[in-house]
Amino acid sequence: MDPVDASRRQLLATLLVGVTALRGVTFAQAPKAAAELPHLDEKDKMAVMFAYYADAKKVDKTKYPTYKPTQTCVNCSQLTGKEGATWRPCKIFVGKSVNAAGWCKVWIKKA
Repeated sequence: MDPVDASRRQLLATLLVGVTALRGVTFAQAPKAAAELPHLDEKDKMAVMFAYYADAKKVDKTKYPTYKPTQTCVNCSQLTGKEGATWRPCKIFVGKSVNAAGWCKVWIKKA
């Protein structure tokens, strides 16, 4: 076997092992399910910035006059995850789950 071919094969094998190892680390760090995401705390810096309420019934209607009682995370286009789940991921609060019965001022009606 040509020494150059052997070097190429060794390099490719090393790269393959490295990429596989990196993918394993990435998957190992990712949550297994949306239910495992930490719940967004209303006192979280981002939650305060976007006026997140875990219970939409508690929204201060004088402070947020655009809020309507029919607006909840469950009918917001930002909410993702499994239908029917109480706590689900949100496109706004990445890495956290929000209460489907919640609300924030970034609410956008689901199409």
